[in-house]
Amino acid sequence: QAEDEVLREKAILRTLIDSLPDLIWLKDPQGVYLACNRRFEQFFGAPEEKILGKTDYDFLTKDLAEFFRAKDLAATEKNKPSVNEEEISFASDGHREILETTKTPMRNERGELIGVLGIGHDITERKQAEQALESREQQLRFVLEGANLGFWDWDIAANSVHRNARWAEMLGYTFSEIQETPQQWTDFIYPEDREAAWSSIQAVLEGRTNVHRLEYRMLHKDGSIRWILDQAKVMQRDGKGLPLRMCGTHTDITERRVAEQRLLDSDKRLNMALRIARQG
Repeated sequence: QAEDEVLREKAILRTLIDSLPDLIWLKDPQGVYLACNRRFEQFFGAPEEKILGKTDYDFLTKDLAEFFRAKDLAATEKNKPSVNEEEISFASDGHREILETTKTPMRNERGELIGVLGIGHDITERKQAEQALESREQQLRFVLEGANLGFWDWDIAANSVHRNARWAEMLGYTFSEIQETPQQWTDFIYPEDREAAWSSIQAVLEGRTNVHRLEYRMLHKDGSIRWILDQAKVMQRDGKGLPLRMCGTHTDITERRVAEQRLLDSDKRLNMALRIARQG
C-alpha cells in the first residue's frame, strides 16, 4: 500500500509538471540531464528517455550549448537562483520563443551540489508588447520634437513626472535642471493662474471631464512670462476607476497671446479716438 501511495504521488506530480506551460528540466553538476517535462521535450524535439543521460552538446550547436553551460555555472557559483533571458528555437516545429529562465542550484542535506533546476517561462508576447510600446514612444517623441511640443507623463501612484527637453526649454531651463515632481510644475505657474490650472487637472482626474485644456501663464527662468497651452488626458485607470497615469503637451503660445493683446489694445485706442472725435 505504501508503495502504491508513492507511485500515485509520483504520477500526480508528473502530471502536474507535464501540464505546466513552462519548460522544466534538471541537470546534474556536470550538465547531464536527469529529468524534464513535456514542454522541454518539444524544445529538443525528443522524448525524455532520449534526453536523460545526455547534455546540451548532444542537441544544440556548440555555441548555444556553451552559453547554457556558462549560465548553469554562474548560478552554482553565486549559490542562488540566476534569472536570464534566452531566445530559443523549438526543434519540434521550428518556432522561436523568448524565455525568462530561472536556474537554481540544488544541494543535499550536507550542502553538496547535486544539480541545477531550470524553469523557462515564455515571455515572447510580453517582449513583443514592450518592443511595440518602445517603437510607439519613439514615434511619439519624433512627432513631439517635430511639432515643437513639450511633453509630460505623470505617474500618479509614484507621484513622479517625466518631461522632455522641450518642456524645459520653453521656460529657459535645461533638461537636467527640471525635476520629476508635480510640485515643480506648480512652482513654475504664475501665482494667479495656479488655482485654475489645478482645478482643470482635478476635473479630469475625478472624471468630471475627459480633457484638460487650458491656457495659462508660466514663469520663465529670466523672469519673463510665457503663455502655455496645456492639454492632457488620463491614459490609465485602475479597476476602481482611480487615475494611474496622465499625459499632456505644452505649446508656447506667447506670440499669439501678445499679438492678441496688441490687437485688443489697438481696438481700445481706436474706440477711444472715435469717442473723442464724436465729442468734438
